[in-house]
Amino acid sequence: MARPIPRPPVSALRRLLRGLLTLLLICSLLIAGLLGWILGTEPGSRSALRLALQHLPPAAPQIALERVQGRLWDDLRLDGLRITLPGHHLTIAQARLRWSPLALRLPRLQIDHLELDGVTYRGHTTAAPAPAAPALDLATLPPVTLPDIALPLPVQLTRLQLTAADLQFDDTPLYAGDLLA
Repeated sequence: MARPIPRPPVSALRRLLRGLLTLLLICSLLIAGLLGWILGTEPGSRSALRLALQHLPPAAPQIALERVQGRLWDDLRLDGLRITLPGHHLTIAQARLRWSPLALRLPRLQIDHLELDGVTYRGHTTAAPAPAAPALDLATLPPVTLPDIALPLPVQLTRLQLTAADLQFDDTPLYAGDLLA
């Protein structure tokens, strides 16, 4: 009868290394699961947004949100969004965002569809109010050119839909109506 071949003793260093690799694997799986829950489920997305809004720095704009539906990963709907800064107040009754998160690998922020409904903006200067200006005729104005803004990555917006917009600054109407671009 053959005797079993004795196994060499496992060194303490090898056991420590095996334990650390197991711990690293468990932590990686927990992080992947948490990210999957946050990005891929409605309760996770709602919790992440609520937590982010609660931990904004004091100098940040005041942001309030009534309801979140959808997932951060692909299709997100926000109801009752209010953003307030000194002299500026923006209300969006409903915002819907569809984007391609995998485009961040390119690196590029690709927004496939941004739909904003019930947008109300009121801006006021902090100086003495100027006399009321007549309403602007938007048909006679030249096209608007946006300022150059340095962003950390390029942004591609495929479709923008703005409905029921009412934008005013110092009680002067800037825009009212719908826009599809």
